[in-house]
Amino acid sequence: MLEFWVENQNGYFWAVNLDDDRLQVFSRRAGEGDWARSGEFLSEFLLHCTVREAVIGSASKFTTFVDASEASEALESFEPLKFGALDSEEPQVKLWCSEDALVRMAPPPMGYAGPGEQVWMLTFAALSDSAIERYASRFGLESLARAEPARAELPYEPPPF
Repeated sequence: MLEFWVENQNGYFWAVNLDDDRLQVFSRRAGEGDWARSGEFLSEFLLHCTVREAVIGSASKFTTFVDASEASEALESFEPLKFGALDSEEPQVKLWCSEDALVRMAPPPMGYAGPGEQVWMLTFAALSDSAIERYASRFGLESLARAEPARAELPYEPPPF
C-alpha cells in the first residue's frame, strides 16, 4: 500500500494499492493494522477532499446551527454532492453545492444541542463576500462581510528562512 494522505488530528491514513489499476482508496485508523475500502477511487477521493477543504479553509464562510426540521429550507438552492463522509468524520456528514457556494452539513459538536433536539451544523463557504452575506442573511447574520478580519502580529525579527 502506498500511503498518500494522513489526517493528523484523528490519526487516519489513506492509501492505494499500486497493483490495482483502478486505484481504489483504502483507509485505516492509527494503531490498527487492517486497511478498509473507502468506497472511492483516487480521482473521486481527491476531488472529495478538495471540496471539503475548500469549505473548511475558506476565508469567506460562516457556521450556523439549524433545527433538523428547518434544514431543507436552510439549504434551498443547494444540491447534495455524491460524496459520503470520510472515515475520519461522522457518517452523517454531507457536502452540498449551489452555483456560488458550498456547504458542509454535520452533526454539531457535543453540547450544541439540548436533550432531544435534532440540530445540524451548517458551514457555508463562498468565493465572494457578497455571496456569503446573501446566505448569511437567511439566518439574520447580515453584516458578516463587513466584519474586520483578524490581524496577525508579525514577529519583530523575520524568521531565518
